[in-house]
Amino acid sequence: MANQSKEITQNLYGRSAPPSHQTVKLLTAATVGATLLFLYGLTLTGTVIALIMATPVLLLFSPILVPAGLVMLLIAAGFVFSGCCGMAAMTVIAWLYNYVSNYAAAKQRANAYGQFVMLDI
Repeated sequence: MANQSKEITQNLYGRSAPPSHQTVKLLTAATVGATLLFLYGLTLTGTVIALIMATPVLLLFSPILVPAGLVMLLIAAGFVFSGCCGMAAMTVIAWLYNYVSNYAAAKQRANAYGQFVMLDI
């Protein structure tokens, strides 16, 4: 047990510098991360400034923009709802086709073998 802990301690403190490819990976990741963080801050700052500058215009035109936004929302909701209804209809039709074709195949097999098969519909 003492020998094993000595090996672990030796591995922890007796290591040499990390390989160069790990150092390059770390530097690359740090550079890319810092660049993306800078761009994030720049974008956030620009967005806040644009929102501050656009607020008076938005307030001035809100009697027009709010109803227009609601109309656009309702139109988008209508398109989404109609698409969902179409997908549901296609799913039901496909299920019905498979159900009927399986029923017809089972009835055909029963007739071919001269057996009476009771099928639920």
